[in-house]
Amino acid sequence: MKVILAQPRGFCAGVERAIEIVEKALERYGPPVYVRHEIVHNKRVVQELTAKGARFVEELDEIPDGAITVFSAHGVAQSVEDTAADRSLPVLDATCPLVAKVHKEGQRYAEKGFEVVLIGHEGHPEVVGTMGRIPGVVHLVQDTGDVATLVPANPDKLAYVTQTTLSVDDTREVIEALKARFPSIAGPDVKDICYATQNRQAAVRKLSETVDLILVVGARNSSNSNRLRELGGEDGTPSYLVEEVAAVDPGWFEGVGAVGVTAGASTPEHLVDEVIDRLRAVAPVELSIMDGIEEHIRFKLPEQLRAALSGRGSPAGSGGRGRSRQASGQCPHGRLGRFVQNSEQGPGGAGRTALSLLPVADRFLRHVDTPRELKLRKPETLAHAAGVSRHILRRRLVVATLLQRDIPFRRPVQNFVVDPSVRQALRPFGINPDARLAHIPEPPFRLPCGRK
Repeated sequence: MKVILAQPRGFCAGVERAIEIVEKALERYGPPVYVRHEIVHNKRVVQELTAKGARFVEELDEIPDGAITVFSAHGVAQSVEDTAADRSLPVLDATCPLVAKVHKEGQRYAEKGFEVVLIGHEGHPEVVGTMGRIPGVVHLVQDTGDVATLVPANPDKLAYVTQTTLSVDDTREVIEALKARFPSIAGPDVKDICYATQNRQAAVRKLSETVDLILVVGARNSSNSNRLRELGGEDGTPSYLVEEVAAVDPGWFEGVGAVGVTAGASTPEHLVDEVIDRLRAVAPVELSIMDGIEEHIRFKLPEQLRAALSGRGSPAGSGGRGRSRQASGQCPHGRLGRFVQNSEQGPGGAGRTALSLLPVADRFLRHVDTPRELKLRKPETLAHAAGVSRHILRRRLVVATLLQRDIPFRRPVQNFVVDPSVRQALRPFGINPDARLAHIPEPPFRLPCGRK
């Protein structure tokens, strides 16, 4: 029996990134790591991550205070993110960058006064998250029937976005109906459609031309896997969705000479391998791979996770990171922590606080770890950060650099003193903190870990 594998198939870049975020979080912080909703729609992936220490929950109130929290690849509503922030949960956002792009498109339309039409499947986590990200009126449209009954407040101020797991072909009919009813409707370019969805559907259509039967390896709650099965059937080729290898029925292959195998974007390749082994138990297999698009797209991990893995930061503040380093007896503030002596007396006497070399990580300065990195920042950014930073410990390294470079402050900043160990640490980077420094009368600070 010939078995032809579709190309491409299986994991897309967004799914790979989401799974890697959970795995790296477990590696960096240790279990448990809590994931809101299934990280991707595949039972096997969820089971394997659970075995490693992930805990999957449906709502944030199931997550203990201070626990590392991951948002799934499908994205979440703004209210979910706000709730996590109110509880100060250390969050890693695994939302697929293509889903996040749809959020931003919808938000831009809403900011311009448009009502937004979302083309998608009601109840799908991505749709729920997208509707919760766009302020103002959002109309959910699933088919042309919904378009016929759509009544916007202003037909001339209407725009549409689409669920990423729908291809150009999936949305074409609905978009044409929208444009027919509302000629001035705005919408994204077709290049904004998820590349993985489009590529996998095109591969299935091509596969159906050369095989007698198609197996789609994927979860029953996976939108893109179900759509792949439907496409095979639409082209007249019997198609079956296989969630687990045990679901493969030998009776399907009676009189079948060629079987096509593909997989949804959330399906791991080892599940495909298991299905092929199952086919070998039915009949001798001649395996080949169809010519097709080779995907080389890869999305970066969230910056805060990359920083934490390199010892420069934490998911959201010091909560998660401090827990792991305290357990190992290390300071939770990374390689510069040994230079921080916040509770020591400065050279001028009691009540003075030393310059602190905490890693700088706020909206103005992104994960600055060393004085040299800080020196390379734009003067106007440094001056603004020094004036508005809410955390005095972050501010002092900025102020030291401003003084060294003679950059004027945007607003008055208190001066400070420097203890010998910090002065010694700054010297290799060419920063002389002794110039124009005076003490600041305030209580000494301690690091969150309790160390001096």
